[in-house]
Amino acid sequence: MARSSGVTARRPLRRRQISRWARVPLQLLTRERRPGVTILMYHRVGGGTSRQLDLPAELFARQLDYLRRRYRIVSLDDLLDAAREQPANGTRDLLVLTFDDGYAEMYSVVLPLLRRFNVPAALYLPTAYIEEQRPIDWGRYQELPAALRPRPLTWAQVRELQASGFFTIGAHTHTHLNLTAATLEEIEREIRQSNALLLERLGLRVRHFAYPYGRGSAGAREVVARFYETATVQGFLKIAFARLDPTHLPRVPVSTSDGFWFFRLRLSALPSRSRRHGNGNMPTGSSEEDHE
Repeated sequence: MARSSGVTARRPLRRRQISRWARVPLQLLTRERRPGVTILMYHRVGGGTSRQLDLPAELFARQLDYLRRRYRIVSLDDLLDAAREQPANGTRDLLVLTFDDGYAEMYSVVLPLLRRFNVPAALYLPTAYIEEQRPIDWGRYQELPAALRPRPLTWAQVRELQASGFFTIGAHTHTHLNLTAATLEEIEREIRQSNALLLERLGLRVRHFAYPYGRGSAGAREVVARFYETATVQGFLKIAFARLDPTHLPRVPVSTSDGFWFFRLRLSALPSRSRRHGNGNMPTGSSEEDHE
């Protein structure tokens, strides 16, 4: 009986993988062929769980090795200047690595790998969790006992990440608030709290923002644009240089089931315009399989 239950539990994931592979031929036909920017969205690496957003360290290292050979990897701080220069300097695609949420493994696992491959990344922090050392408790982590929930970084670790030169630190609201349903007053309060803590703890006037859950409302976009130079959403897109909008940068979520070969194929098939969000509006929904 236990064996049957295990097989049943794996079936949804297998169906999902088959469905994703089946879409690849069409995506290859509609892929963005012009040089541009791809922004990858990671969450946790080396946490040792079976969650889709917790990549094994070995898989992440293999992906990094491929990416540094295929792309010019730039920091978020350097993205806009690099994109402006790129059309005159060649046709090589740019790539930005980003991480959300500030899991403790950013210090113990991710930093050594970035050093090993000499590539930069951005890290978006929900400041209440760092400040209060509160275990991560949103999405499916709510189902876990507090003792089993992931631990966040400490401020001392964040300062080391910042000083390493491999990380650009960005904001991710104060409490990881879903901005699709929040009032404008709530959004501004969250942003001000986050910015104040980042300034107090790191001496940082933050320039970059990532929407929790990869989405927000039109009102949220207006508020965010007043405080930050760049803002990222979930988008599954490659951005052609001519279409680069710093206040609305789509990111491609990376999950464990991508593996290595599908990860490579998926990046080569990215479109420039989402069928779902082709009008440039804020995405308003995403699966927790893609973003917790």
